[in-house]
Amino acid sequence: MRLSVPITILTTSLYLFAGNTDTAGFSSLLWEVIDPVSGKKSYLLGTMHVLCGEASVSKQFITEVIKPADAVVLEIDLGEIKLGGLANPELARRMRLPDTIALKDLFSTEEWNYIDSVMRATTEIELTKFNSLKPMAVSTFWLNMLVKDACGKKVTGVEKLVYKAALKKKKPIIGLETATEQISILMDSISLRDQSKLLLDFAKEASKVGQKIMEADSLYSTGDVRGLIRALQGEASEVWLEVDSLRKLLVDNRNKRWVKKLKPLLKENSLLIAVGALHLVGENGLVNLLRQEGFQVYPVSMEVITRP
Repeated sequence: MRLSVPITILTTSLYLFAGNTDTAGFSSLLWEVIDPVSGKKSYLLGTMHVLCGEASVSKQFITEVIKPADAVVLEIDLGEIKLGGLANPELARRMRLPDTIALKDLFSTEEWNYIDSVMRATTEIELTKFNSLKPMAVSTFWLNMLVKDACGKKVTGVEKLVYKAALKKKKPIIGLETATEQISILMDSISLRDQSKLLLDFAKEASKVGQKIMEADSLYSTGDVRGLIRALQGEASEVWLEVDSLRKLLVDNRNKRWVKKLKPLLKENSLLIAVGALHLVGENGLVNLLRQEGFQVYPVSMEVITRP
């Protein structure tokens, strides 16, 4: 089968299993970051990796928030990715199981039959079609299909909109990590045992994915920040409580690496930093981590940016 999936869908897998985060004091999706020494001002924007169409984000807002930036910073430089697919065989290789293991080997007969029945009901595709893929890859492609079913041909993401605007304005684009690094976190850093638990957990929620995406889309467009974070997180599942290292692996540790890369850039440049909204919140969120590094970080209303 052909391994092709938009990277904005792929990265959403990080938030299928996001667990609970403290949103106290988190009042905006847009934050101003000021270096107290140089006085350089930047914007930090919490994004949605998946949107059902472009109407949820004003093109005027994207244009205005990019205008003062010397460069645009994204989780990955989308230029690495061929539009609508994976850029190189290495990424596809990381999604595949070793030749000696099949997906079916990772589940009991009862579990396999359950996941297969849900997949058939939600996508009309048999689970055996994915027998050579790692469980996280299966979750990713399954999510891709469910999102397309919910959104039709209108699937986009805030990062894609920012990326297009940056190209139009000829702004340099910086990736906080490479596509290979991001795929590796999902496919290589999580054991097959834990990936299997997560796929089974996803199957239990699969019928609700379309509804959750539409809900999050609506909340993002209206600026309901706390409602959006709650919708993205959902309730911490039993799997999350059991696999307690996932939050650190998928969010916290990445945030800490990103801050190390952002620190010198913020001291010398005005940036637009656009990353998934869940990366902003909590004790190890970017807002708090940047404050710990001495930056002044303030919430900004999106309406202020586009006001005449």
